[in-house]
Amino acid sequence: FYAALLAWARRTGHPRHPAETPCEFAARLRGLFPALAPEIERIVEAFNREAYGDVATGADRLDEMRAAWRRVTSPRHWPARVGRWLRR
Repeated sequence: FYAALLAWARRTGHPRHPAETPCEFAARLRGLFPALAPEIERIVEAFNREAYGDVATGADRLDEMRAAWRRVTSPRHWPARVGRWLRR
């Protein structure tokens, strides 16, 4: 889900900067898309747990990630993405 979030942000015109940590990247995205802040946080938190904490994501967490990703990619939020993309 984190790789998909990276691609989503890149397509929106806000790629992760090479020096940004996942948490810094998430903070920047949360500032740009406040309506999606909880979902962005969930996705990045799960990535950090797996990548740095060596803790596998369980089935219940995967369901949360799927729900978060559906909300991030929902057409309902496209106007905010387009607006941010145009203001770049």
